[in-house]
Amino acid sequence: MSRTMRIDLIPDAPRVPVKQGRRVVVNSSSTTGEIAAVAEDSASSQAGMSRYHELLDSIYDAAVITDLNGNVRETNARAVQFLQWSKQDLAKLCISDIISGTDETLMASLCQNLENKRFMLIQAHCVRKDGTYFSSEIAVNRLRSGEGSLCFFIRDITVRRQAEEML
Repeated sequence: MSRTMRIDLIPDAPRVPVKQGRRVVVNSSSTTGEIAAVAEDSASSQAGMSRYHELLDSIYDAAVITDLNGNVRETNARAVQFLQWSKQDLAKLCISDIISGTDETLMASLCQNLENKRFMLIQAHCVRKDGTYFSSEIAVNRLRSGEGSLCFFIRDITVRRQAEEML
């Protein structure tokens, strides 16, 4: 049985996203042998990456993959469409630039809760490049490979929200 935690971030009026600083860590301890091994595996890993990106771009929802601090690492075509940023510009953002109301406290809570639960659902407003907002439902899960990542699957629920308000 899957356990899901739900968080609603529905402010009275969407607030401006909180900016977080970004850190870039460069590991310069590679040796020549490690570089050669990477080159040999390059062809097979390129095929795997191609399939990975094909899968990522086939996802119906906007997919935003971040590190555990919320720095955007990868996005899919739907994220580009929903958020109106280029892939390159999205990679310069933090999740707090995209999901209104997200801050360091929420990120810490997400990471802690995802240790025990497989998914979390968030209802919030997402911010487009032009500063407009849309209602969204966001499923979040944690990937444990490597240094760990968070996957945010964002669904635009504007039409659903409008229908609920009409009832």
